[in-house]
Amino acid sequence: MKIRNKILCMAAPLMPYVSQAAIEVEPNNTSGIANPIVPGEAMSGQVASISDEDWFGFSATSTMTVRVTFDSPENNSSSSVGYHTIQFRDSSGGVLASVDTGNDTVFDATVPGAGTYFVVVRDGPYEFQSTNQYSVTITTQGVLTSAESEPNNNSASANALAPGQTKLGQIAPETDQDWFAFNVGGSATATVVFDSPENNSSPSVAYHTIQVRDAGGAIYSSVDTGMDKTFMVGLPGAGEYFVVVKDGPFAFLATKQYSVSVTGTAPPPTAVIQASIYTAVEIAWNSEIGKTYVVEWSSDLSAGSWFPLSSAIPGTGSEMGYLDSIRGNPQGFYRVEEH
Repeated sequence: MKIRNKILCMAAPLMPYVSQAAIEVEPNNTSGIANPIVPGEAMSGQVASISDEDWFGFSATSTMTVRVTFDSPENNSSSSVGYHTIQFRDSSGGVLASVDTGNDTVFDATVPGAGTYFVVVRDGPYEFQSTNQYSVTITTQGVLTSAESEPNNNSASANALAPGQTKLGQIAPETDQDWFAFNVGGSATATVVFDSPENNSSPSVAYHTIQVRDAGGAIYSSVDTGMDKTFMVGLPGAGEYFVVVKDGPFAFLATKQYSVSVTGTAPPPTAVIQASIYTAVEIAWNSEIGKTYVVEWSSDLSAGSWFPLSSAIPGTGSEMGYLDSIRGNPQGFYRVEEH
């Protein structure tokens, strides 16, 4: 668990009233005394103490998407400086979306049905508190868009992800997992495209872990990344599979909104050798410095049937290749595993 020390600094003077935003009326630190927020109208507030929370409520008549726009008084570009936490909650207190931020932020949340919902602004995970005045605005769309629908933290509650469709999601808290289900009609190679909200070029700064799993929990691919990432994974047969996004191994949690899609489920490439003597097969891939790669082979793509052909090969930051020599007339599949 990631733990922070809370240091309460001197409260900064109030910022002057800006634009036409309404101002919160205290106390509004629970759902029962929440201030009403009108879609399309900005609401200004302040988090005056570490324990202070500002609740703003509105009523929805049906399933819809809500966009939350937060105007930060700090606008610190560092990913780890989260002065505020902005949550979107239902009437039972369930968190449907949550973002830690030190700058202006926009994110979408899915309203699952009619009811009362709340935007909650509170002190964030950064060790210094910001008491300067923020503003928050919500806008509503009468239909569902691409935002994930919480809870979706296991295979039974996974959101459907059609091939080519893009889903938006967030990881909060650290134990959160976002599961997205897709189907293939036979053995296939799926291409997963992950758009990171951080895009840190350092290989060691991995904010997210993206996995491809089957219904039994078997992991076919797992990638740790702090930047945009596209990778391919071989799937052994027809059925339901899952893209799982969760907190990565980096020390700081990234709660800003990411996007993920499965762009293709084409049949996998095969190595059909039409010769009775040794034949050379060359495998090439783009590499990153700081990563290692193992070339593997399988005769039938069954789970657990991949056999390493190479030792761990350090990445060079450019295209790399591996030459394999096969005898006879086998049929099989190659993949390059990133570590």
